[in-house]
Amino acid sequence: MTRTGPAEVRRRQRDAAIALLGLLALDLPTVTWTVNEERDVPLEGLAMAFSSPDVDAATVDAWAAHFGVTPTWQPHTSGGYWKARAVVSGVRVEVWAGLPVQPASTPRGDA
Repeated sequence: MTRTGPAEVRRRQRDAAIALLGLLALDLPTVTWTVNEERDVPLEGLAMAFSSPDVDAATVDAWAAHFGVTPTWQPHTSGGYWKARAVVSGVRVEVWAGLPVQPASTPRGDA
């Protein structure tokens, strides 16, 4: 990604923070939010309940339902990532969880 100046970084952070305010008002499972400076997805929510992978997968599923999207599975050496992506208030948002296995609810062919 092309390096941007401080003013552009602050604008992206501000836009992500505004989108986050709206997301925090929702009655959805809690995720850990990160505002990224120069990433493709400026606002990330990590589902990390520490109770079970099923809870984390269900968290991503709930956010995906709110966004009106189908979560996708991205394989990785230690399992993979269950992701829901959307655009909220003009900001790209991703809620994800690292899981040891692909959730059973995953439509086959998603990757």
